[in-house]
Amino acid sequence: MDTIFYNVVVLPSPEIKELTISWSKLLGNKFSTAFVLDGTNYHPHLSLYQAVYPAINRIKIIQKLENIVQQTKPFVVTFKKLSELAGFIFYDAVKNLPLVTLHNTVLNQLNPLRENILNAEQNALLQNPSISKHLKVNMENYGYLLALDAYAPHVTLTRLKNTAESDLALQVVPHKQVAFTVDRLFLTSVGHDGTVTEIFKEFLFCA
Repeated sequence: MDTIFYNVVVLPSPEIKELTISWSKLLGNKFSTAFVLDGTNYHPHLSLYQAVYPAINRIKIIQKLENIVQQTKPFVVTFKKLSELAGFIFYDAVKNLPLVTLHNTVLNQLNPLRENILNAEQNALLQNPSISKHLKVNMENYGYLLALDAYAPHVTLTRLKNTAESDLALQVVPHKQVAFTVDRLFLTSVGHDGTVTEIFKEFLFCA
C-alpha cells in the first residue's frame, strides 16, 4: 500500500522564524547537530499532529482540514522557555486552550483516516524500552506519541548528536518570551528527526 507521512503544523511569525533560525545556527556552530533550521530546507514549525496515512486518503485529509479552519478563529501562541529531551532542543509554547483545542480537533478528525497504519520508524518506537507505556498507547491509537494529554507544543531548534551536551546547549541560547497570532494551518512533509522539509498546502482560518 502506498502511504503518505503528513504533519499538520503552525508556522511562526517572520520574527519568531528568524529568531529560531538564528538560535539553531548558533547551536550548529557550537555543537555537532543533526540539522540546522534555515527556512528553506528545514522549516521552523509547531506540530499539531503528524501521522502516516494511505495515500488514497490525501483528498479526504485536505477536506477535513478545510472544514476545521472554517470553524477556527485566530489566537495567540506564546513561547516561554527552552527545554531538552534525548538531545532535542525545544522552544516550548504555552499550552493554552485554543492551541490544545485545535490539536484535539485535528487529531480526532484525521486519526480515522490513518486506518491504523504505522510505518517502520513508528513500529520501532513501540519496541523502544525508554518510551513510557502511556506514550506507546498513544502511538498505537493515534500514530503519534505526543497525543492529547501528552501534547507538548514546541519548535524544535535542532538535535544534538551528543546528548551529554544538552544542558550546555540550553545555556548557550538566550531565553526570551515571544508571542504571535496564529491564523492558519499548513500541511507539510515529515523528514528525519520530525523536521519539515516541504510545505504542501496552506489553510487560512475563516471563522
